[in-house]
Amino acid sequence: MSLERWEKRFITYPKGWNQPGTKGDLIATRACLKKWKGLRKEVLARYGLCWQKGAMVGSSHEDEVSLWIAHHNCALCLRVWENLNQCTVDCPLARVRKGQSCDDGKRSPYDSFCARGNPEPMIKLLEKAVVLLKQDLKKEKE
Repeated sequence: MSLERWEKRFITYPKGWNQPGTKGDLIATRACLKKWKGLRKEVLARYGLCWQKGAMVGSSHEDEVSLWIAHHNCALCLRVWENLNQCTVDCPLARVRKGQSCDDGKRSPYDSFCARGNPEPMIKLLEKAVVLLKQDLKKEKE
């Protein structure tokens, strides 16, 4: 297994991820959830990978290629990237966090991964966002 195979499996942009509105938000949020579940230690280990430091994931051999887990491979960030100042308004994660982005400081879900290699706070946040977006879609259909 390899970093390339991990990326192909867990960093995806499914059809509709960038369409405007709640449906696009839900598709992008699910894609992010898949990526963050793939960052669990046991999953990384199956691909011969591990958390290295900061937001880096790669093999246990430091001379090999690593992947930076950040905005450039986040479907939600890419949806609001043109005006990143809007991430606290337009991002479903900010809605769940009452106006705070997922990377707003040392106690943020993203920082938990950067500091300790722990993806669980981001996974929980994304799961809450999926529930919220499903409720929004249901209301929109009524």
